[in-house]
Amino acid sequence: MSSEPAVSSVDGVDAVTARTAAVSRWVADWAWWRSSRPAAAAIERWRLRHPWLDGCRTADAVVAACGRDRSVGQDVADARLAGMVAEATAGDRDAARVVLQRVLPGLVARAGRRSRQTGRPLADVLDELVAAAWVVISEYPLARRPAKVAVNILMDAEHHLFGYVPAMVRATVPVEPQLLAAAAAGLDGRAEHAGAGAGPELLELLAEAVGRGLPASDARLLAELVVLGLTPEQVGARDGLSGRAIRRRRQQAVRRLAACASAALTGAA
Repeated sequence: MSSEPAVSSVDGVDAVTARTAAVSRWVADWAWWRSSRPAAAAIERWRLRHPWLDGCRTADAVVAACGRDRSVGQDVADARLAGMVAEATAGDRDAARVVLQRVLPGLVARAGRRSRQTGRPLADVLDELVAAAWVVISEYPLARRPAKVAVNILMDAEHHLFGYVPAMVRATVPVEPQLLAAAAAGLDGRAEHAGAGAGPELLELLAEAVGRGLPASDARLLAELVVLGLTPEQVGARDGLSGRAIRRRRQQAVRRLAACASAALTGAA
């Protein structure tokens, strides 16, 4: 890699973090660690096993390369983050710091939602979520769940504290419009069952789309065809329709999802 990825400032986690003791402590700890000798030594140590780190000179650059910098392709960022998780599960606490810093904005968003739902102080909820995420990162089953690592860590940390909530009813955590648009583009023309196993992240995106006006029936159909891997004929047999009719419904659902994504990108929704 010839150039260092764009770096996200540790202070850019956003203003809400400054008002919470949990993140204030983490920000202070990260601010110290990222400029420390242990951080520099960790990067050099990881570089031996992860060649992509040749373009990273700082801990912030490592976090950016693992997906905080949204210009990094999702698959690339996910593979890099998985590499850091592998280090963390092998006992490397420095790698766990990097992974936690990568998912911290998501933890803040989920803590805010849970704080509003429960009436508990944001700082308390976030403190518990950060602690849960640390455990999840240290024990993450990478061999069984090698993809969508950041999303899985967030979901597992929340599950650890609050129990399982079906993804299709979790439409309150904002999803970046760019991801919604990418989902619409990816579904367009895809074989119905080619995305089987896409799982939690696509369900999150569909839940967000429902929150922005996509009919729930469209989201259900796309989840059945893409995530569950059902064929149009299977869905049609259940609903009393032909496979051809289900394919038409799927095309219409994809068009509505694309329109929803377009509205999100332009701020119209």
